[in-house]
Amino acid sequence: KPKKAKKEKKVKEPVVEEPGKKLPKKMIIRIFILCFSLLAILILVTVLLPHLMQMSDARKAFYKGNYEEAYQGLAGQELNESDQILLKKAEILAQLERKTDAYVTYQTVGKDAEALNALFEGVAYYWEQEAHFAEYGIQDEANTAYAKILILLQDNYQINEETAKEIIAMDSIEYTYTVRGLASGEIMMESPEATESENGEEEPAEPLEDLLEDEQ
Repeated sequence: KPKKAKKEKKVKEPVVEEPGKKLPKKMIIRIFILCFSLLAILILVTVLLPHLMQMSDARKAFYKGNYEEAYQGLAGQELNESDQILLKKAEILAQLERKTDAYVTYQTVGKDAEALNALFEGVAYYWEQEAHFAEYGIQDEANTAYAKILILLQDNYQINEETAKEIIAMDSIEYTYTVRGLASGEIMMESPEATESENGEEEPAEPLEDLLEDEQ
């Protein structure tokens, strides 16, 4: 039998793809600028905005009298000249207020000598920083914090400002002995009323050195 002729396979014609349209350079530049702008806005929102809010909160805290909060909010930040001055004000006043806070904390845990020492440190710090109060315009605020220290000394230990200065000026050994004695009650400071004589004249208070000698 004659062989059947093989059918010729149809050759598929290659599909010719139309070349895609290229984006114009101007369009690419615009897209790049848009993406860069969005990134810059994102950075501003996530980084700069919290910083600005923190600065605003710190300023509000200072003018409300919350000097510790203001100091913590400003410390370690990039500040302009105005905020640098505000930081210094907050630092001075916060440091002064910390002395009364330390007094309360030490008293709470029964460390009486450390509590009294904190008040003396407050007196010393006030006079060390005295020149800065007028310079930074915080004299009234400093006087208010200082008055709290003096009231605690007078009410709890019958120690006035001048006596406090005398104690602070002692050498370290004598100072430590005196602070511990006052805190424990072994050394008692006489109040002005107790030193008045019967005729109404005030008798001189016993010198601090005599008090120390009596305890030895």
